[in-house]
Amino acid sequence: MSTSKGKFIVIEGGDGAGKSTQFDFLKEIFGEKLILTREPGGTPYAEAIRGLALEHPLAGNADGKTLFMLMWGSRAEHMNHLVVPSLEEGKIVISDRFDSSTFAYNVCAQEQESLKDYFWKTRESILGEHLPDLYIYLDLDPQIGEARLAGRDDDKNHFDRRSLDFKNKVRRGFFDFFKQVPHAIIDATQTREKIFEDILKVLKEQGIE
Repeated sequence: MSTSKGKFIVIEGGDGAGKSTQFDFLKEIFGEKLILTREPGGTPYAEAIRGLALEHPLAGNADGKTLFMLMWGSRAEHMNHLVVPSLEEGKIVISDRFDSSTFAYNVCAQEQESLKDYFWKTRESILGEHLPDLYIYLDLDPQIGEARLAGRDDDKNHFDRRSLDFKNKVRRGFFDFFKQVPHAIIDATQTREKIFEDILKVLKEQGIE
């Protein structure tokens, strides 16, 4: 848990879980009260690394180790230049994805078991005392997620285009990660309004309202 003055919350979810919609709701309700960011990305240099990891034409052929390193490089930049300074100022930071996605996608779904111990050591080195206070996971069966994303090719990266088997591994990876950290699971099959209501309830429990 973060020992800084601010609060650090992560919102996660599989493809089609509706994270983007929920972040739009957060912007509408809280405005500048929150620092809303995303991973990979969040700062100009971290966004450049995001392009290499997700949008480069060769990124889909990269193995888990390569993408693992890129994600942590982007995260170090994000932490140093946005997250940590904001937390030290007492601000509330909410990130769309974080290290939980690295674990689920690059370690588990890309079958890099040898990286598991290294993940936790890297996490300790990069995050230090600035650990997320809570992870909120919008849980959705990957098959339902695929149906929701049908016809939205323009917004898809190479992970979005992976097989259903891969996405099931991602989901299992998230649940494996959540065994180690404070978290809340929200049913993403509900209406987007009910999902947001549940998110607000969880945030209120963290003193954010």
